Amino acid sequence: MQWFNRMNLAAVPFNTARFPFFYGWIILIGGAAGVIMSVPGQTIGMSVFIEDLLQHFQLSRNQLSFAYMAGTLAGSFLLTWLGRQYDRHGIRIVLAFGLIGMALTLMYFQYLFAVSVRIFNAFPQIQPVILSLILLFTGFFGLRLLGQGAINILSRNMVMKWFNRKRGFANGIMSVIISFGFSSTPILLSRYKKLHGWSSTWQLLMLITLGFIVIELLLFRDNPSQCALCADGRKSPSANPEARKKQYTLDEATTTYSFWIFTLGLTMYCIIITAIIFHIESIFIHAGLPGSKGFTIFLPAAVIAVLFQFGGGWLSDFVPLKFIMIFHLFSMLVALSGLYLLSSSGAALWIMIAGLGSASGSFDALYTIVWPKFFGTKHLGAISGYSLAWLTIGSALGPFIFSIMAIQHSYLPAILLFSAVLIILLFMTFKADQPCQPDSQ
Repeated sequence: MQWFNRMNLAAVPFNTARFPFFYGWIILIGGAAGVIMSVPGQTIGMSVFIEDLLQHFQLSRNQLSFAYMAGTLAGSFLLTWLGRQYDRHGIRIVLAFGLIGMALTLMYFQYLFAVSVRIFNAFPQIQPVILSLILLFTGFFGLRLLGQGAINILSRNMVMKWFNRKRGFANGIMSVIISFGFSSTPILLSRYKKLHGWSSTWQLLMLITLGFIVIELLLFRDNPSQCALCADGRKSPSANPEARKKQYTLDEATTTYSFWIFTLGLTMYCIIITAIIFHIESIFIHAGLPGSKGFTIFLPAAVIAVLFQFGGGWLSDFVPLKFIMIFHLFSMLVALSGLYLLSSSGAALWIMIAGLGSASGSFDALYTIVWPKFFGTKHLGAISGYSLAWLTIGSALGPFIFSIMAIQHSYLPAILLFSAVLIILLFMTFKADQPCQPDSQ
């Protein structure tokens, strides 16, 4: 790819510096669309197909959760490497390969049911459960590595490079777009699947992904300086405060207290939210409610999230991020309280929705902003990729922990465990100050 790097392709197919307005706003919309393209690899997208996978492969919920966990964990080990490739080669080529890989993975799932029957017949000496777990592990590995990992974080990082003083404001706008995209996707996919079947749904997702490659290559640019522009649309690069910051390497960032507090706090969100989404039908059925009702919580939660996404993004430009993290952890405690009371209180559903919405909104205000604000943008891919590996591990463990700790179809043990961890982290966050100070050198 060195030949690609030597070519100045920032002006291909058009020169972004000649736009009548700051091109960063195009980047913002494109980045939000890129994150939405990661939905097939996110738990919220996969949740639509969970019951179909259980029924076809005749697996228990524990077994499917294990395959999902194993695939996610395996994918997480490559995220730091992907981040370094992004730092080295830029957004366009790395994301294009990521989207191609995602399209191939979606095609794999499109034919998985039909091919699995032939594999079972070809290897009758191997237990079907073992073959099923191998097949699902392979698919989950691709979806989680490329969806939740590469496509998601690369699109977000690109936007953060185009903004500095307006970074929180820009992230708030982007998060609102992403929130509505994520909340509407399960409903749309569920309806399309009922009309056309799971195979056609995977095929549709594959075609959309392939089409987005063209959009990405045309519109995406790695950073403003590459395009003879300045962050935030400023006229003079000398006004850039980013140039005065210490640019932390990955090794330096991981020696700070704040890196681990924020990484662990965000990881807890991934553990809890993926566990709830993955088992959403089961949770509502065990609470004496229709399983399909579980999917209806996403839209009202998204409406609440929008307020905290935009408000939290705007506030992050002015207040220490540790206070937003404290609110984030408290919101997750509220969500778990609603989950605990779901079967006994009519108000519990709205408590759960309020907690999930505010936790989701504050997560988006932190997830993208914290690393460039704390550690600079020079090594952003490596730092965010390493942190994302921990978040991805958390999202892998969440559904499995919920499933394995369920006693007599009760999720209470997992709720109590997660609540205890959140309370400890909440108090530890008060000392998680911003380590990145202006560098005198």
